[in-house]
Amino acid sequence: MYTLYWLEHGEIWTTETAHRGKISVTILLIGMVSSFLIMSYFAARQKQ
Repeated sequence: MYTLYWLEHGEIWTTETAHRGKISVTILLIGMVSSFLIMSYFAARQKQ
């Protein structure tokens, strides 16, 4: 989410950016997957 905010605030990300929707979904998906993997890693370590 911060990445999307930073792109918008820095005026790098405009409404005319090509494939804006696809890139937004990709950024959010990467964030969700990485968050899941990190949480899974720490949960597995805690069980040991």
